[in-house]
Amino acid sequence: MTAQEAFREILALFYQRLAHDPQARAAMRRVERQTAAFTDTAQLSERASVLLGEVFGAHVLDVPEELREAVCTALLRERYDTMNGILADVQEAADEALGLSLDAAHAPFPAERVQTVAHSLIDPGVTAATIQRRANKPVATVARSFHDDFIETNAKKRSDLGLRCHITRETDGKCCQWCDGLAGRYVYGRHPSDIFRRHDNCGCTVTYEEGRQRQDVWTKRSWERVDPEEVAAGAPEPTVFSREDAAAMEESLLSGLTLAGERDIIKEREREFGFQYGESALHADMDYIDSDEYAKIFSNITDVPEVNKALLDCARAAIDHRNGTKFEDMYFIHAVTGEILASQTEMTKESGITYNDSIKELLEKAKKDKIPLITLHNHPEGYPPSVDDLNKSYDNRTLFGIAAGHNGQVYKYNNPGKRTEGAELIHDNIATLCMLGTDPDRAYQDEFKRYGLYYDILRGDDR
Repeated sequence: MTAQEAFREILALFYQRLAHDPQARAAMRRVERQTAAFTDTAQLSERASVLLGEVFGAHVLDVPEELREAVCTALLRERYDTMNGILADVQEAADEALGLSLDAAHAPFPAERVQTVAHSLIDPGVTAATIQRRANKPVATVARSFHDDFIETNAKKRSDLGLRCHITRETDGKCCQWCDGLAGRYVYGRHPSDIFRRHDNCGCTVTYEEGRQRQDVWTKRSWERVDPEEVAAGAPEPTVFSREDAAAMEESLLSGLTLAGERDIIKEREREFGFQYGESALHADMDYIDSDEYAKIFSNITDVPEVNKALLDCARAAIDHRNGTKFEDMYFIHAVTGEILASQTEMTKESGITYNDSIKELLEKAKKDKIPLITLHNHPEGYPPSVDDLNKSYDNRTLFGIAAGHNGQVYKYNNPGKRTEGAELIHDNIATLCMLGTDPDRAYQDEFKRYGLYYDILRGDDR
C-alpha cells in the first residue's frame, strides 16, 4: 500500500459517510443553489470534521505506520482546500450583497498545526487505542479550524481596509471555564488572541460583523447592528430569534424568492445540467447522435468544413462502436485537410487509450514535419476531458482535442502549453465536489481553473 492509495481509500470512505449525512447534504444544497450563508458553511464544516475524524480514527491502524503522517496531512490538506473554496464563494456573494467589491482571502494553511497532529500518529510508545484517538478528535479539531481561520483572515482584511469589524464569541452553555472567559464582543484588533481557538468538542460560536450587516457565522441568527447613539431613549431591545425561528424565516424567504420569479433560472440550470454521467451515460441515444441537432455542434468547430465533418463522423463512429461499454476509440485528424491519419479502435482495456504503432509513427512524423493534428476520442461516461487528456495534447503538440460523451456532451480542449502535475489529486478533488452534489461540469471547471486549465462545452453554433 502506498500513501496515495491509503489516502484515496480513506477519502472515499469519508465521502461515503458525508454523502449520506442529512445535515451536510442540506448545507451543500444551499451552497449549490448559491444561497448559502456562513451558517451553512459552518454546518458543513462541523459535520465534515466530525466524520473525517471518525473515519480516520477507525481506519488509521490499517495504514502502515510510516505512511500515517503523509496520509493525515493529505486528508487535512484536502479539507482545507475544499472548505476555503466554498467559503470564498459564500464570502464574495455576501460582499456583493452589501455593495462591496472584494476578493475573499484564503487563510494560510496551518502547516505546523497539521504536522503536529500528523506526526503524533507514528509514536511507537503509545497504545493502538491512543493512535486511534489521536486520529479522531485532534484531526477533527484541526479540520474545524479551517473555517475559523478563514473568518479571522477575512475579518482582518476588511478591518485593514477601514471597515468597522467586530468579533463576538458566545458559548453554547456547555463549555469550559476557558471558553467562558473568552465570551464577549470585541472590536477587531482588540480581541483576545485566543478568540478563534477551540478545543476538542468545542461548541462556541463566533460572530463576524462588517459595516452595518451583522451575521453569526456559526448559527442562524442574522440582524442589523444598531449603534447605541442611534437608538432613541426608550427604544425597545432588538429581537433575537431562536435558531428554529430563524431557519423557518430563511426557508420562507427563499421560497418566496423562488415564487417571485426564480423559476426560469432554476429551469435553465436544470436544462444546463440535464446530462447523465457515469454508468447511466454509457448507453447513448443514437437517434440524437445521428440527428441534425447533434451535427450542428460540430458545424463551426473550425473554419474548414472538411475537418468539421471528419470530427462529426469520427464522433458518431466511436460512440456507435463503443455504445454501452467503457471502451474508448481515438482518431488523429489533419487540421487542414480533414484526413484521418491514424486511429486506435481495438482497445481491450476499459477507460483509456494505448497508442498503437500507427499512432506512434504519426506522432513522430508530425513533430518532424510539423503536421497540424487534432484528436477526437469518445468519453463513455460523459465526463469532461481529464488532466491526462490535456497533458497528452501538450506532449503530442496537437492543436486541440475533442471528447465526445455518450451522453451527448461534446468538449473541446486546447493544447494547454504546459504539463500539469498532480493529476490524481486534482481528480480526487473533483470527485469530492461531485460527491457533495456539485454538477460534474462545474466541479471540473472550478478545479481546473485553479491550475490554469480550461475547456469548452460545445453547443449548437459555438465556435
